[in-house]
Amino acid sequence: MAWKDGLNTIGKPSHPDCEIVKEEEVSITTLDNFIKDNGITKVDLIKIDIEGAELLALQGARKLLENKNAPLIIYESQYATTKGFGYHPIKIINYLKRLGYFLFELKEKDGKVVPFASNGEVYTIIIATKSKSFLKRH
Repeated sequence: MAWKDGLNTIGKPSHPDCEIVKEEEVSITTLDNFIKDNGITKVDLIKIDIEGAELLALQGARKLLENKNAPLIIYESQYATTKGFGYHPIKIINYLKRLGYFLFELKEKDGKVVPFASNGEVYTIIIATKSKSFLKRH
């Protein structure tokens, strides 16, 4: 039996291998509320891999992300998972740009980081930063 835990979602199942075997109610909060409730004063990095709910998580961190010292963000962008939430990954890109982020792409083949240039297909690993000189430093 192949494990399919990576297909768990709070959205509509969208992957062809999805098989609903159980539903469960879970508590959720926003990142902004979690930071406030736990007295967190600094966040350097957000790594997101939540099977299509990336936009929701980032919207729930708006206060944190509006800050000029906002954290670096790394996330996987792919329509196969975001369609279960009813949006295209370009919405995340537009949201981050409006908040002042610069976007880069991590190339899986060679591990190089290059400026992100959308070709409409948006299936990649995105690095978002408020630093224009991110590539010069890394």
